[in-house]
Amino acid sequence: MSDLLDVSAVGLYEFMWLLNKPELQLGAEERESCARMALERLLADPRVRLVKLRWPQPDILEELTLNELPEPRWAEPAEDGTYFALHRAQ
Repeated sequence: MSDLLDVSAVGLYEFMWLLNKPELQLGAEERESCARMALERLLADPRVRLVKLRWPQPDILEELTLNELPEPRWAEPAEDGTYFALHRAQ
């Protein structure tokens, strides 16, 4: 995920996509736990922000803290194109 942040914002749903591979054989709770650990680790970097975006525009609609992130946090973009993502300032 850190490498992906070098290119663009990374949707939180992408964490689940990467962990949903059959060869990993992870249950739903294990995937969420791994994703949460990765998210917390990435947010430890002061340049990384948790944001709300609208596909396909790169403009940040809102900046949030981890505690403000609503459920379902790992959801794919909503009907209006909004989703939660990590963004790293360059």
